[in-house]
Amino acid sequence: MWDSIVGHLPIVSLLRRVARSERVGHAYLFVGQRGVGKYTLAKAFAAHILCLSNQGPCGVCESCRLLASDSNPDLVEILPQGQSFRISQIRELNRHCLLRPSLGTRRVYILHNVEKLTADAANSFLRTLEEPPPHVTFVLLASTQDVISTILSRCQVLRFPSLTYDETLAVVRASGILPAEKAEQIAKRGLGSPGDALNMMTPTYRATISMAQELAYAWPLLGIEDKLLWVKRLEEGRDELTVILEYLSVWVRDVMLFKLGLYEYIVSEPSEEIQRQAQMADIALLLDRWQSLASLQSKIRSNVNRKLVIDELLLV
Repeated sequence: MWDSIVGHLPIVSLLRRVARSERVGHAYLFVGQRGVGKYTLAKAFAAHILCLSNQGPCGVCESCRLLASDSNPDLVEILPQGQSFRISQIRELNRHCLLRPSLGTRRVYILHNVEKLTADAANSFLRTLEEPPPHVTFVLLASTQDVISTILSRCQVLRFPSLTYDETLAVVRASGILPAEKAEQIAKRGLGSPGDALNMMTPTYRATISMAQELAYAWPLLGIEDKLLWVKRLEEGRDELTVILEYLSVWVRDVMLFKLGLYEYIVSEPSEEIQRQAQMADIALLLDRWQSLASLQSKIRSNVNRKLVIDELLLV
């Protein structure tokens, strides 16, 4: 599993060394943008820790075979329910940690999106996180820096940078689902996140992007009535608001780049529409709009009410 990981060589080397030494810590926090490889590396780390052969993830022992089929009882994954973790989830986790491992001598818990831990849920988790049973290792994953400080201080923090374009392209090509030319376009659009790049091929994502593109085209010319119609449309739709905000942020950035003559850094298409908008707006307005979108993205990550974010979006 280790050999299939692209990028993050210092982190891979560190975790492999830790796993081989058997001096595994009780809690790790992986922080980095969505789709950059945190979960892939967490699974590889867990496979090494749980392998029954004592030679790393051998791929043939019972633990490795069950892990490959996502049915290893000693690897437990926990995701938020809706916009946040519920206290009942954390209480159940605290109880489950007291159980002995089923196969070997360790159990690994992977918690996704821990930036969505509420203060109450975090407080319920603190004692277990700080002093877990000796057979327990936690791997916490966060896509933003907005992790509660008391959680942050009790973990070994590993920060995952965005991948380079070449690394992103290597992952996209390895998926085998795209022709070479399309793979290059998607990798460029992924902005250092292979997961996001590959997600762009799903029907749901493409439908959301279609809506975001329509809004980006219309944005400079929207009147009050048009904005009210868009508010209603976004509220009624099931589109992922995070994706729409990310698309608009990249779009505005690319309009600024066009206006500055930095064409080689533009990832959005088509360039004709970007050129038209660049001619209509000045840099100060574009920069203000881009910063406002960044603020809205932060609010979404902090679980601010969707309707409030939509209302503010159409005022940008």
